[in-house]
Amino acid sequence: MIQINSLLKKILIIVIIGLFLGNISSIAINVDNNLVEKINNIIIGKTWYVGGNGTGNYTHIQYAIDNASDGDTLYVYDDSSPYNENIIIETSISLIGEDRKSTIIEGLDDIGSTIIIKSPYVTITGFTIHYCPGKQGDGIFIDNDPSSGNSHDNIIY
Repeated sequence: MIQINSLLKKILIIVIIGLFLGNISSIAINVDNNLVEKINNIIIGKTWYVGGNGTGNYTHIQYAIDNASDGDTLYVYDDSSPYNENIIIETSISLIGEDRKSTIIEGLDDIGSTIIIKSPYVTITGFTIHYCPGKQGDGIFIDNDPSSGNSHDNIIY
């Protein structure tokens, strides 16, 4: 699932051994800030923001997805709702809407499913997902093992 290079593996092993022995305070590891950030992103993942007024927030959900990596979280504000786009998810991420009643993804006409999931371990929660009934497509189409995803607390119509 997530590839960890050998240096990060060694650091994690040292930390685990130190915790196990109760002597973590006596272990001195000199690492630069970039390495610490990389470790945090691998373990916790990065959070990306869509909508809202913050610096660096994306205007489209798909733009944030395209820059996300496995394990990342995308938080979508309802300020810029509705989001008029169709989304393809090809990384294992969590897509979280601010409020399921007011954070709306409005699928574009004649394009197909509003959300297509092509990666395992995707979570989608907190959205109203609208697609065009009578057109070809679905609200959410899972193009992998459906048991590896999680969609809850959404309104789909």
